[in-house]
Amino acid sequence: MSITTNPDKLVDLRIAYLNMIQGVISRMSSFSASAKNFCITVNAAIIAVAFQKQVPWLGMGAVMVLVLFGLMDSYYLSLERRYRALYEDVAGRPLDALPDMSLKAGAPTWKCFGGSIGSVSVFPFYLLLMASMGGLLYLANHVQSDSSKAAVAGVGGPAGSAKERARQPAALTYRGGALEGRKPAPAKRPRESVLNAGTNTNASAGEPVRPR
Repeated sequence: MSITTNPDKLVDLRIAYLNMIQGVISRMSSFSASAKNFCITVNAAIIAVAFQKQVPWLGMGAVMVLVLFGLMDSYYLSLERRYRALYEDVAGRPLDALPDMSLKAGAPTWKCFGGSIGSVSVFPFYLLLMASMGGLLYLANHVQSDSSKAAVAGVGGPAGSAKERARQPAALTYRGGALEGRKPAPAKRPRESVLNAGTNTNASAGEPVRPR
């Protein structure tokens, strides 16, 4: 269907319509970039936890996060491709065609979604991210295993046990009124006996012993 109107008005109307479609395409592209950035942030948090604590299911959780964000990124890319097709269709229409100003893109298909998963901007990115995540998680588990083995060897090994025994005080038991393994401390004389010693008489001299 065609209409008869001013050509300049038709050009302005066509440009406004294309700008509306371009705005939707820009939003889909920004959503896809946000999905990639948020996926990297979550994976960085998982790696930080892996280096601090040894949790067996961190690897499975990282794979699930990558798969979910990869599917979300593919969905936004498929939407962007459908609106690109709409943009090209509107741009190729004749100027005298009646514009419907509809922003409804084509129906989603598995072919479009599968093509989005295998695109250069999705599949290589998440594949490299998964490989780097696997390497970092393996390194974290390897470092923790080596540190735990070193700690066990330092505590229970021959050299470590000797050092620990040297640091610990020897076990003492009371036998016969004295500490085993130590010489008995000399008994302190009572204060009264020291004071009375000055007033005792000397048996050999017969004279009282006075303190000097």
